[in-house]
Amino acid sequence: MPSKTRFELFKQSADRFVQQFHRRFFPGIRTINYDVRERNKYCSNSSATQVYKIAINKKYLVYENTVTGEKVYEEIGGLTSELVKEDMEKFYEPYQIRDVRGEIISYCKLTQIMDSEEKIICKLVVHFHNRYEKPFPSEERDLEQVRQLSRELKQQKKMAKAVSTGHARMVHTIRDLFSKLPTKPDCPVCYVEMAVEKLAINPCCHLLCGDCNNRLVRDKKGCPECRGPIALLTPPTV
Repeated sequence: MPSKTRFELFKQSADRFVQQFHRRFFPGIRTINYDVRERNKYCSNSSATQVYKIAINKKYLVYENTVTGEKVYEEIGGLTSELVKEDMEKFYEPYQIRDVRGEIISYCKLTQIMDSEEKIICKLVVHFHNRYEKPFPSEERDLEQVRQLSRELKQQKKMAKAVSTGHARMVHTIRDLFSKLPTKPDCPVCYVEMAVEKLAINPCCHLLCGDCNNRLVRDKKGCPECRGPIALLTPPTV
């Protein structure tokens, strides 16, 4: 399947904007008619600048006679250039792309808005820093965000597994060293000597007897030594 042109991708974003604008401000109207056109474009080896126009009709169709072809239109009350400008700028601003210094290098900017009797015409300048960057919502950009989130999730799972494995080794080492102590320390909660077979080792590395540990968890209390979180557990038998 051939890749879509910049205009086709931008038109998708314009479609999305008008649909969102329609739902937010004029849900009682059946449809808002509009048109998207491509104007001037300037390209170089590393960037491109294109001009688009979105024309939003200020009237909507309320009646059409399919026999005679008669059509009746009504004006959309409350549809102003100020409202369109404010909402359009909010829509495109989050999709600006910045470099490592924080400077905007790809953007979609509303440069002119004209209010005629029939239409509100918006002129937008879109600058692409390179051909892969799209400073507006599109199916390709949405798909890339999904892929990026998927990669981040895999990385988080990998890190969580490494932490879990490291903690398991640490617990095993502490339990082994504890078993070799000639005199076992008392539990800081009940002051009874802790037995290795009931030793609870929390993420903070403080030691408790298993019974006190589980009671603190049920009472929604933290570690008595550092107030850190503790987990309900049944200590393994050694």
